[in-house]
Amino acid sequence: QQQQQHSSVLLLRIAQLARRLGDAYRCLGDAPLFKRQMEQAVGFYEQHSGKNSTDTATALIGLSHAFSQLGDSKQALEIASRALDIFELQGAQADPLRKAKALNRLANAHGALGDSLQSKLLLERALA
Repeated sequence: QQQQQHSSVLLLRIAQLARRLGDAYRCLGDAPLFKRQMEQAVGFYEQHSGKNSTDTATALIGLSHAFSQLGDSKQALEIASRALDIFELQGAQADPLRKAKALNRLANAHGALGDSLQSKLLLERALA
């Protein structure tokens, strides 16, 4: 059991490291490496915390951002929608700031796809 607990902590640390590396690549303007690290972070968080965890949703927000930077707004929209779904499943327990970030990513993707009305509505919802 101690080894299993140690493995779980290690998996969480690896997920956190992948997310932080992704953020560093984002700051450096390297969208492909940003995307790769965020994909890895999502996978590690799903293994550690589950597909519907706050950590997974937060990593999905970053992955959505990476797809936006790569010009793939459709994929960014799908991933941001998944992140928002996770936060909505959590109801009142959801972190309002993280949920607002998911709404913002979703709004940006809609805007990039030409749906400015939906983008506006999502941004208003994020500010509420």
